[in-house]
Amino acid sequence: GNRLPGSVGMALRRGDVIETGTDGSAGVTLADNSLLSAGPRTQLSLDEFTYDSSQLKGSSLAKLRYGTLSASSGEIARGTPGAMRIGTPTAMLAVRGTNFLVRVAQ
Repeated sequence: GNRLPGSVGMALRRGDVIETGTDGSAGVTLADNSLLSAGPRTQLSLDEFTYDSSQLKGSSLAKLRYGTLSASSGEIARGTPGAMRIGTPTAMLAVRGTNFLVRVAQ
């Protein structure tokens, strides 16, 4: 795929990969107001995101391949606990509505 530098307001699609450098970081606000913050040396893919704002329901799956991810759950986790998921090479986290930090060694 193509590699593009990130910019404020850039639209992301399913399957996009966010990769930060040694001194980089990236923040993503999803349509349900979930917040994902990737720290330095991080690779994170957005594998699934569906959201119905009228029902406050949906599902999301982001995979942290390596690095650090700080997240704050949004309406999906509040409306359907466990429907926001974060995958790592060794585990799958089902978020039930909270703030959390995940680190995966490279």
